[in-house]
Amino acid sequence: MSEQKGRGTQLLDKAFNIIDIIAESSSRPKVKDLVELTGYSKPTLYRILSMLVQRGVLQVDGRDQAYQIGGMFGEQKQPIPKHPLLIAASDLHLRNLADSTCETVSLAVMENGQASIIMRHGRFLGEQNEAEKSLGVRPAYCTSIGKCLLAFDTQNDSYKQALQQQSFKPLTESTITEKTELERQLKQILMRGYATEYNEIIDGVSCIAVPIFDHDNQLVAAISVSTPSFRLSKQRELYLFDILTLTARKVASLIYKLSATDWTPNTINNFQHSWPTKVFDPTHIEKGSDGLLFADRYASTVFSIQSKGNLQRIWQGKEQLTGCGELAGHLIISTADRLFNADSDELLYQSNNGHILWSKQSDDGHVWLHTEYNGLFKLIYLNLQNNREFEISLTERIIAITDTPDKSVYCLNNSNQIYKIADKGNILATPQLALTVSEREFGEAVCLTADANNHLWVATENSWELVQFVQKGEHSVTRTVPIPVCTARSVLFEGNEITVIGGRYLGLDRKFVTASQESDVFRLKLD
Repeated sequence: MSEQKGRGTQLLDKAFNIIDIIAESSSRPKVKDLVELTGYSKPTLYRILSMLVQRGVLQVDGRDQAYQIGGMFGEQKQPIPKHPLLIAASDLHLRNLADSTCETVSLAVMENGQASIIMRHGRFLGEQNEAEKSLGVRPAYCTSIGKCLLAFDTQNDSYKQALQQQSFKPLTESTITEKTELERQLKQILMRGYATEYNEIIDGVSCIAVPIFDHDNQLVAAISVSTPSFRLSKQRELYLFDILTLTARKVASLIYKLSATDWTPNTINNFQHSWPTKVFDPTHIEKGSDGLLFADRYASTVFSIQSKGNLQRIWQGKEQLTGCGELAGHLIISTADRLFNADSDELLYQSNNGHILWSKQSDDGHVWLHTEYNGLFKLIYLNLQNNREFEISLTERIIAITDTPDKSVYCLNNSNQIYKIADKGNILATPQLALTVSEREFGEAVCLTADANNHLWVATENSWELVQFVQKGEHSVTRTVPIPVCTARSVLFEGNEITVIGGRYLGLDRKFVTASQESDVFRLKLD
């Protein structure tokens, strides 16, 4: 018994020693640094560090596995309960931003002169991914998100106090160490509308950030994209600025809507205990030989929906998935950089310049891939049966694509516009604008599909409905059908039967924010 107490005391002494070293360090040490500073073995360090992180005593940054003091020693680590509306309004938009850029996205507010990261999403697998765990404080003077918060808060009385609280410790060779240089950069940030940081907190990592304002033009928060420095060219920096600004506007709009919602103490409590919100994010539904196929992109899992509605897992991997389908009885899967035969591991397409945002298989066996590189978008047509390939260059991101029974192809972009890109099997030299979905009337369009009569259907965010558009001359006659999910991520028509699949997030319900606990795959019959 005394021997066990002795071992426990030794571990406790080592834990306190580690805490002291990290607290007094001018940088954020990694495991290899702690091995040198403490003399402890790696297994011992990992065991103690894991325990301290779980208890909130320490935090680990998922980008570089560096350690810092956690929220147990102050209130700055636990901002989530203070910001339920901001979290609710930002979650899905930030996930979409992380997916579209294939980078890590952060949301932060200013607290005690530092940038307090309250949400992070990135290209990691699993519910408890490293991006979502590496929250906590960041120094404001050398991070893009901190500089952004400082720059756009100059009208606030707390600005001068926050400026005085900066430590100006050099974390890398590129870190700002003078107040005058920071003030010069803050003026520049105000002029151009966004903040940057190149290798200042982590060598090899650069970031860009923009502010979020409420409807009274008051600073609420800031969002940033972190990327390896070699990927942040000037062209991509401007592209990220555009897409960050668009995301900030969407978040601000949803904050305004949520602020008018009748929140009860119980609703807010349920919301806080349910975060982080990512549970299930499906790709497009595809027809397979033995049912319908779709992939859960973050869990790297492919499912089959059987004829009786049973859900069966048919493939499990380790990469984030962007789509799946079936060709000649073989399972075809796409990730951020390749399309391959899951049965034989045969490589069918390699993306050397850019990321595959999604893949979609057509009824006649070809595959559409949507890629992005340095802010330039392409739709790539692949006919794997005869090795035919065709590219369409685009100026905007495509959200969804669909075939109609008459072999025409339509796509939906992120401006709520639907373009015709193929007419009865023939790819058009120039895409033709078919119709524009009114965002004011219907909301932000997130899904596009077609029924057996060649009519187009659109699902919009937080609408609980599908909208049918029937082209008659120059006019579109609409019809709406209620669906049992807040936002449909993919829809498939089979005669008068509709399969609807919704991502399971904390989303905007009719009256409050809640988490779905049931399966989000439904079959409906159309009247």
